[in-house]
Amino acid sequence: MNKNSNSSRLHYLTVAGVACAVAALPLHAQQIPPAAPATEEVAVTDTDQDGITDIQEVAVGSDVNNPDTDGDGLLDGEEVNTFFTDPVNADTDGDTLPDGDEVNLHGTSPTNSDTDGDLLDDAAEISIHNTNPLLPDSDNDGLSDGDEVLTHQTDPEKVDTDGDGLNDAGEVLTHLTDPGNPDTDGDGLDDAAEVNEHNTDPTIADTDGGGVSDGEEIANGTDPLSNNRDDIPLPDTDGDGVVDDTETTLGTDPASTDTDGDGLSDGDEVNTFGTDPTDIDTDNDGLSDDEELNFFSSDPLLIDSDGDGLHDGTEVTTHNTDPAVADTDGDGLSDGAEVTTNETDPTATDTDGDGLTDGEEINEHSTNPTLPDSDGDGLSDGEEVITLNTDPLNPDTDGDGIDDSVETNNGTDPADSNNTTPTDLDTDKDGIPNSVEGTGDNDADGIANASDLDSDNDGIPDLIEAGGSDADNNGTVDNPLDENNNGLDDAVEALPLPVTDTDGDTLPDYLDLDSDQDGLSDLFEAGGIDADDDGIFDDATDANGDGWSDSVAAAPLPLTDSDGDSTPNHLDLDSDNDGIFDLVETGGMDEDNDGTIDSFLDSDGDGRATPALNNASLPDADNNGIPDFIDADAEADTGVDAAAPVFTTGVGCSIVDGKPSLFDPLLALLAVASATMLRRRKPEIKHSK
Repeated sequence: MNKNSNSSRLHYLTVAGVACAVAALPLHAQQIPPAAPATEEVAVTDTDQDGITDIQEVAVGSDVNNPDTDGDGLLDGEEVNTFFTDPVNADTDGDTLPDGDEVNLHGTSPTNSDTDGDLLDDAAEISIHNTNPLLPDSDNDGLSDGDEVLTHQTDPEKVDTDGDGLNDAGEVLTHLTDPGNPDTDGDGLDDAAEVNEHNTDPTIADTDGGGVSDGEEIANGTDPLSNNRDDIPLPDTDGDGVVDDTETTLGTDPASTDTDGDGLSDGDEVNTFGTDPTDIDTDNDGLSDDEELNFFSSDPLLIDSDGDGLHDGTEVTTHNTDPAVADTDGDGLSDGAEVTTNETDPTATDTDGDGLTDGEEINEHSTNPTLPDSDGDGLSDGEEVITLNTDPLNPDTDGDGIDDSVETNNGTDPADSNNTTPTDLDTDKDGIPNSVEGTGDNDADGIANASDLDSDNDGIPDLIEAGGSDADNNGTVDNPLDENNNGLDDAVEALPLPVTDTDGDTLPDYLDLDSDQDGLSDLFEAGGIDADDDGIFDDATDANGDGWSDSVAAAPLPLTDSDGDSTPNHLDLDSDNDGIFDLVETGGMDEDNDGTIDSFLDSDGDGRATPALNNASLPDADNNGIPDFIDADAEADTGVDAAAPVFTTGVGCSIVDGKPSLFDPLLALLAVASATMLRRRKPEIKHSK
């Protein structure tokens, strides 16, 4: 062959030393020359392993080093040999769907932009109309998807686009009505009603040409197919929408709009609701038709509207349930099942208040929804299921011979037969259960309250402050006895300590640095030393880590009771019983005369006012070294101090409330001053010579 001949317009490619002819321009797949016979010396090479040889790839213009030249998800070999698509064009048919998606996802033809031939391209069917690109009539209504979208503007996914009861094809091909308008002729009747019920023409508003629309004739009771006298409306004396002749036939009163007096007009009952206009309670369920429709939303034609097994009237008058809702309380049980089978309250989700809904008890746990403790083990069904994971039907879940409630009280696991060692319910043995003390650390000493004998670090052990006694002064319960081995003294368990909150500030005394809220810290009033006046014992040394200062444990505070009334000063608002509150004697304000700090503010939650009263410098009127609040005779006048009387009526001047008073404080001040001066004057003693 003459390699320079122009007539063949061939290029030459040397493959394995052999000259091979290829077309000057890329060929379509069907034009690709066949591979050389195996007997020839030409090597068959497929560099990218895509199913066609390099020679074929060069011929069609694909990349010998890329198995999917156009990146459409199909190998070049598949495109050429199987699907006959263009390996260098990702969308062979130009429908905007990649060839790979058409083959692998949609099942459409990658070489035909409209696979099903419905005049909508495949991409439009998938992305816009949501129709099936493989079915020309996706909704099977007799119109192709293309006709529906492009010609009739109907929904190719709906058989009856306008919902008038006629399918789209029937409207277009048979009745010549508008498939997008339920009332083509606008006569007040749906196209389907005209075709199937009245035999009128759905494309003509007045079928009989009598001057009255078909809809009006039907409403008037005249014949829409005859234009004689029947186009003249029949009389409706009471104007209730039912002509007199019909009322006579029905047995209603043509002169009364509501024959049965149920609150619904005869016309509404006949034309709209289908109820009996002569019977106040059509379904005989105990509720009038009007009540059912307008108050309870129940069906006046059904004796049990919600199908729960209870008559509508019974639901309303007896059980107070909703006759239109089968499960009024939403607990998973129908009202009928609750009333007739389970004997539960259909208006309460949890009849026995055990924490489980009635439905959960019946359907999931088989427990008794009317008994909070189905197995009688002392634990509620809800506690067993939700908290303890024990069997609410077995009093001894783990079968270890110990009831679940006993194990719970002892601190053992009622679901584990191997767990018989009780938890310590009172770690520090101060008589206050861990459950009360909690996990907090009020005095921030690094020891949790439950392990701290003095949780507020005021020098007074928690046991004392909680209302207990401590004869041996060790901060723990005296003569402890723990026969059930749960860590809590049996006597305290039987009769718990009161955990006193003297000042009622919700902070118990054992956590309160000023238990009586008189402005004086418990530490100071109990006889302790508080040099920095912070209400906390100064020496914080605690070698044994029990939370109680070693020095105060060795020498407990005296818990001073200045007036001997058996109430220690730190709990006594008048420690010296002189009739004057400690708060007043220490310089505090007590406008409401209750002995506690006015407008109490405790910003740090330690029970002591913010700012705190300075306990280090307290009034001592007679300079005898005893602060006035514990000195019954603070003036050293041999008489017990007493609060001055305050009168609230009269004509005098009062600095107490700014109102006239019989008591004039200026006179009182003058009297006190005069008495003081007289006492300071000493009588002149003459000595005989």
